[in-house]
Amino acid sequence: MAQFAQKKTAPASGTLAIRFFRPRKARTATGGMGPANLTEGTVARRRSEVSIGSLDCYLNQRGDDFEITDVVRATDVLDTLSVYMKTVGADAALDLDRIHAASILADATTNAKALALGISTRAQTTLFNSNNTYGKATAQYFERFAGVVNTGNSAADFATLAGLTRANAKFTRLEHLRALTQLRANDVKAPDGKVYPVLVPPEIMFDIRQDGTLVNAMTYRDNKKLYAWEEFELDGGAFIEHTNPWQEAAGGYGTYAAAGGIFACLYLGDEAFGTVKLSTNVAGGDPTAPKIVVLDQPDKTDPYNQYVIGAWKCYYGAMLILTSDASDVPHVVALRCQSSFQ
Repeated sequence: MAQFAQKKTAPASGTLAIRFFRPRKARTATGGMGPANLTEGTVARRRSEVSIGSLDCYLNQRGDDFEITDVVRATDVLDTLSVYMKTVGADAALDLDRIHAASILADATTNAKALALGISTRAQTTLFNSNNTYGKATAQYFERFAGVVNTGNSAADFATLAGLTRANAKFTRLEHLRALTQLRANDVKAPDGKVYPVLVPPEIMFDIRQDGTLVNAMTYRDNKKLYAWEEFELDGGAFIEHTNPWQEAAGGYGTYAAAGGIFACLYLGDEAFGTVKLSTNVAGGDPTAPKIVVLDQPDKTDPYNQYVIGAWKCYYGAMLILTSDASDVPHVVALRCQSSFQ
């Protein structure tokens, strides 16, 4: 997911958080403000204002380490240190991916919940329980549930989805169009200005590829793919297979469950979520490229040099970008589905 994050670098001195900004949406004349008729020869001063919303992303430190004995290194057939570094590095990549997903979908309504998820040291707003809360004349459903008519109550709609059969809660082209239309109707641009990334788990892709209506409408761009791991395009959405998806179990709305049967497909607009890292490596490096420090020399705690220890850490934050401006809406739609894959 890191390829889609809006990335910011925080100064190393005195920084606990970094602020994201977003100006208000364009609008027609309303409330005496905006474009109006002008009279020739009469000085006019409209003085329209551009409000700018903001939100603060707090940082949190993540890390991991491993230990290998000298006997293992001396007698192994494989290069154990190299294997450990590669695998623990992959763990770090999955961790960042999960934190990005949590910043969009999870229940992070308290400081303790946010910290447990690794996304921040402070409570923050995600899509969790957000349906129909954006002050518009029409219903705003940025959380969608396959096979469910949205009621405006996300938790209730999640429970309804969980109670459906897999066949009735599968991904469909209708649900796909609804998600894309939600973004377009709110003037949310795609990252490239044209095509929205759609992050889809393999289990949902399993159903998509068996749906004749979807397969016949797919567009393939083998030589002109916009995004890494893109599979195909449909109705202005580029499907990207996401092998580390957000999953939930029935009764576990907003909480990740590794064996959960409910999968989230993410439709990303421009600046949907953000990541912040420090400008220095003192408290940890770039979360997209963590550096593993290897300690392989004897010292007072290990005079016989019996252990090699490796460790990495990163100090960063991630969050859904939804600012304080009254016109702002999420730049992402989450479509939850079940899968027939067993």
